[in-house]
Amino acid sequence: MPENIAETGKLALPQDGPVSWTVRNDLAVAAVLGRDIVREISTQDVYRQKALEHGFPAPIVGMLVSMFEAMRDGEFNVVDPTLEGLLGRRPVELRKVLSAFFSSDALRA
Repeated sequence: MPENIAETGKLALPQDGPVSWTVRNDLAVAAVLGRDIVREISTQDVYRQKALEHGFPAPIVGMLVSMFEAMRDGEFNVVDPTLEGLLGRRPVELRKVLSAFFSSDALRA
């Protein structure tokens, strides 16, 4: 990020950690594009520099970098049953949502 992932086939992000709604090896982008996407680990400084060079506002870049730090610290690795209890069923997986979205006729217009 923020290079064109579809062209390069690479997703360069700082080191993260477990997140309850996704894992590094289960990139929905790869499924949607029908090709492998290589997850590369970059330093926070490189990520910050590239994001700023591509016009991301500094406060947003700072927030994103801090999110990667929080992921590494395990702060996103929390599974809470509240939503499942409210719905009365398991929530829809992100992969299914993205697949349905990217295969919809609305995107072909």
